Amino acid sequence: MRRVLAAAALSVSFVSAPLAAQETAYDDTVAASDDEALLAFSDRMSDPEYQRETALMVSTVTEVLLDLPLAPILSPLVEAVDPDAEPIDPRTTLRSMAPDAGIVSEELEERLPQAMSGLAALSEGLAASLPAMRETLGRLSEALDRSRERLAE
Repeated sequence: MRRVLAAAALSVSFVSAPLAAQETAYDDTVAASDDEALLAFSDRMSDPEYQRETALMVSTVTEVLLDLPLAPILSPLVEAVDPDAEPIDPRTTLRSMAPDAGIVSEELEERLPQAMSGLAALSEGLAASLPAMRETLGRLSEALDRSRERLAE
């Protein structure tokens, strides 16, 4: 169950990240905008209203997917593997295969805001560390240039 929740939270972050980034004036040619984009993403992920809306949307989509008939999807695969296999009941859904699956949507609705807050904190920390990383990379680049010059001598 935890793996399912983690995978769902991660997928939402991948969906949410581009959406949040679209709402910022992100220009990757300017280093400062990386910081701004991360901070904008952090603000978006920590917004309680956005968290609530996203959690409700993901929960709703999960409910729909749990009730999606699986036969149209699985029948061609089963027939390709074993043409003599018994046909899949057209009423088969994920919910019918795992009656407790409904808890997934409830758990997502409850825990997704927490995961989004965690992403917000992570993004904020990353934004705060970018200047130091850039400085370190600059020093490393200079040191590599000096090493190349000594090797060329």
